[in-house]
Amino acid sequence: MPISFWVNKANEVTLKIINQTNETQWQTQFKAKKGYNQYRWDLVTKRVNSPLPYYTNHNELLKKGKYTIELTVGGKVLRKAFEAVD
Repeated sequence: MPISFWVNKANEVTLKIINQTNETQWQTQFKAKKGYNQYRWDLVTKRVNSPLPYYTNHNELLKKGKYTIELTVGGKVLRKAFEAVD
């Protein structure tokens, strides 16, 4: 899922995906450059790994439902609702 945004100057950015009960399902932080930025999210909300033998590593993906994407940069917060569908 591409997440595109514009910032006026290079700054630290926090992206969050929040469910309908206001729980954070996923979040990341990174340095955005001045101008157009794009973060490509693979929809993985949790990575499950184990060093145990015969354990199958797997990723949990975002479940279908209604969510809010939250972008925080320079003390300002932008929110946009979206729906994940099959």
